[in-house]
Amino acid sequence: MPDLYPDFDAEAAESDDSWYVDPEFTPQVPLWQRRMREAHVEAPLDASLFDLCRAVLEASASVDILDVADRCDWTSRMVVAETKSARHMHALAEDLLKAIKERNRQRGVQSTINVDGRESDDWMVVDLGSFVVHLMTPEAHKTYDLVKLWSDTRTESES
Repeated sequence: MPDLYPDFDAEAAESDDSWYVDPEFTPQVPLWQRRMREAHVEAPLDASLFDLCRAVLEASASVDILDVADRCDWTSRMVVAETKSARHMHALAEDLLKAIKERNRQRGVQSTINVDGRESDDWMVVDLGSFVVHLMTPEAHKTYDLVKLWSDTRTESES
């Protein structure tokens, strides 16, 4: 049936797809992915390790910072982050470790990151030497209450 459209040369014609391709169209992205993209914080890689951790944690968790240098000899600060759930705790720990590893890679630093409680569903600890990060579910945060335990308001009789 080549004679059906005598003026049309299929091989010479350029395809004009502007009538059905919308350049503004973006495929549907699930709500959870959009929220993660919006919540993603570009942590300052040139900042100190403490500031990096603080920025990553404060993006999606309630954070308390405790100065414990005068009460213990193995760390100077504790960061206590209360997450929303066990899944949130594990995801936040993964984000934190990725940010730390990326910072260390960019700076050419070789360091060991000690993580305890990877299998736990209520409390994870990331030991970074000069400070320790505690990631806790609301239940564990309420049960152990590290902020009260390590706060400055303890009296002589409580010590």
